[in-house]
Amino acid sequence: MILITGANGLIGSFMCKALKKAKIRFRALVRENSDLSLLQGMADYIVYGDFLSLEFLKQLIPNFNIVIHCAAVVSFSRAKDKEMHDVNVVGTRQLVDTALDNDIDYFIHLSSVAAIGRNDQGNLVDEHNHWITSKSNTSYGESKYFSELEVWRGIQEGLKAVIINPSVVLAPGDWNKGSPKLFKYVWDENKYYGSGKLNYVDIRDVVSAIMLLIDKRITNERFILSAGAISFKLFFEIIAKALKKRTPYIKAPKSLNSFATILFQIKSLITNSEPLVTRESIRVSNNTTVFDNHKVKNMLNFEFISLENTVKWTVAELLKKNS
Repeated sequence: MILITGANGLIGSFMCKALKKAKIRFRALVRENSDLSLLQGMADYIVYGDFLSLEFLKQLIPNFNIVIHCAAVVSFSRAKDKEMHDVNVVGTRQLVDTALDNDIDYFIHLSSVAAIGRNDQGNLVDEHNHWITSKSNTSYGESKYFSELEVWRGIQEGLKAVIINPSVVLAPGDWNKGSPKLFKYVWDENKYYGSGKLNYVDIRDVVSAIMLLIDKRITNERFILSAGAISFKLFFEIIAKALKKRTPYIKAPKSLNSFATILFQIKSLITNSEPLVTRESIRVSNNTTVFDNHKVKNMLNFEFISLENTVKWTVAELLKKNS
């Protein structure tokens, strides 16, 4: 039996659909009162609970032999720093400890390329890079790095585990949340684009890689999942063509970035919502790092879906949901 944490998120929900289609037994762990819009038709598979509760985990984990840990707080707002630490780091620590106590057969940790060390020169980064202090790092990246340390520590203590580091996961969903907001940004015909590069991967590739790992049970490894890198300018042009919208056409100057940060922070205070633009999100949009995908291609004989295919599929699904 497989347990998926964070099952109502983008990756978790697609993983649930894949397991259901493959007729593999699983349960989808979500918190009470969670948004279940991505888990329609999954009511019989849902388990409610909070993996931050150690007592809850001690009762839950003995029922499973595989854990796919997708739960995480993703944010570029410094106001979320404590929540990210509690969920991403402390939550992972407790899950690893409970998995060790119950001799879980296999543990798949969904991390992020944000957790991999890099430099500020835009060089190619692979699985051998070590974390270094850099202005390119985000609070989210730091939280995922420390959560990975908990998994590596678990591996040293006997946990059979693997770490997956996806880049930006492109998929249809609520286009007011996560990566689908990139498509909504073009739909709204915004004018500005960042000067950096987007490292991307199709959600279907992420799911396929996890299914392969479940079958092969590779342990004590990490795999970068990134189909490629593309400038934000060209990426937005491809989406605009698919959506039949005007593409962002003005490279955002630094002066505008600073103004936009302040403007959206004020708006977030008024609306009690997370700001769309922050200093960290701007830094990400200007980053030129590229992530190497040769390891997963070679070890798993893996081929990635083309960006054109991903955009075409994602746009078609988003228009169905939001038309």
